[in-house]
Amino acid sequence: MIAHLYAVLCAASAAPASPTMPAEWQAELTAAVTAAERDAPAAGEALRRLRGLDPAHYLSRRRPDPEVGRELKPLAEVAWPWMLELLRQDPPAYPFAPRDAYPTALSPAAFAELRAREVAALRVGLIG
Repeated sequence: MIAHLYAVLCAASAAPASPTMPAEWQAELTAAVTAAERDAPAAGEALRRLRGLDPAHYLSRRRPDPEVGRELKPLAEVAWPWMLELLRQDPPAYPFAPRDAYPTALSPAAFAELRAREVAALRVGLIG
């Protein structure tokens, strides 16, 4: 099973957002996600609350760019099923901040740019 999931990760990192996956791999990944939800719910919750994707956090930094690599590294051992599932999805089914969490003066184009940077930061963090 791990060999299949590793192959999925390699395929996702080479071509993010691949919409297809062999059915047996998808079944194994779904089973791994279900097991992780049962065995390590705190890791899943931590993965869904990454500060590096929270605009209130990253926009206040000296360099206001989304970044999650440091947060994901310690989670990877337990949260890898969710991480693989997020890598497989296009766009990732991550609970990004709602529009009202951003500065009110932000134009729609600037909001779209920030969201694209958040998606890119998530993918880089998941691969790294």
